[in-house]
Amino acid sequence: MHLRTLLVLTTLGALSAEPAWAAPVDDATRTLAHSLGEEGIVLFDQGDFKGALEKFVRALSLVEAPTLALRAGRCLERLGRLVEAAEKYRLAGAMAIDAEAPSAFRAGQAEAQRQATDARAALIGRIAKMKLRATSPLPPQAILALDGKTLPDGMMGVEYPIDPGPHVLHASAPGWSLEQPFTADPGQIVDVTLEVSHEATANRVALAEPLAPTKPADTAAPIVSTGAQPPTLRTLGWIGVGVGGATLIVGGSSWLVARGLASDLENSCRGGSCSPDQSDAVGRYQDYRLTAIVASSVGAALLSTGVVLLLIQPTAKHDASFTPWVTASGAGVRGSF
Repeated sequence: MHLRTLLVLTTLGALSAEPAWAAPVDDATRTLAHSLGEEGIVLFDQGDFKGALEKFVRALSLVEAPTLALRAGRCLERLGRLVEAAEKYRLAGAMAIDAEAPSAFRAGQAEAQRQATDARAALIGRIAKMKLRATSPLPPQAILALDGKTLPDGMMGVEYPIDPGPHVLHASAPGWSLEQPFTADPGQIVDVTLEVSHEATANRVALAEPLAPTKPADTAAPIVSTGAQPPTLRTLGWIGVGVGGATLIVGGSSWLVARGLASDLENSCRGGSCSPDQSDAVGRYQDYRLTAIVASSVGAALLSTGVVLLLIQPTAKHDASFTPWVTASGAGVRGSF
């Protein structure tokens, strides 16, 4: 029997068999998986690898079989998603085969596993890697994302597998962001350097720490305001409280939505690994999580600043005046309102 014909038959046969290592599958589920597998094979032969991938992944979520994982890996490889393809090949090779299944079925599944192992071995050398470093320490609460997907913690100095081609690395924290585009060739280890300026880090730290009084230069001369009066500390304080409170509400709402999405992903992802058709849900969770972190940090800073301004508002009324000052560490205005 021709090898391709054998794989087609065993792909479909896997959908009617019930491996000993899998949970019981009812007839309706097997019928649906069988139909999805047939549709995937037709789309694959037509060159529609994206459509075929969707069919195979959905069938694989219903009935696990090395042939389905192999075909999903083939689709991913042709789409240029080599990292995901290698994982699908690994999954195919690790699946158990029911020893009590018909011999033709077992032979087809074993052949699929052999092909998956060979395909992964040939693919590994084409996967690129990103080695990340920064010219200065990243700001607190910094989040790294590659092509819109949040990266795990502890990425500095490690070789992170990536697909060949163009990429965009984005680093962000409350009040600070940086974007670094780069391109990776097949099998290349790309050194990606984040140019974190000292000023950016200092400004981010200043946002997170209480404001310390700075002594103005002795040569600064007082100037009495003659125009429109600036807003009072009390006005600025109430603005800070109002805006900060509203921003905290946004952060809290985003956090609740993110927790709900996380709970859904925990229930739907197998063994902590989500399938490609769940990438949109993962992306939404990451967006809401980032919004919650940023809004909560900024809102807390604004709210606390507003409260401080309200507490230090003087009760006595006097003419407004202010004094400009310049020092080696910065410049500003000191005044009474």
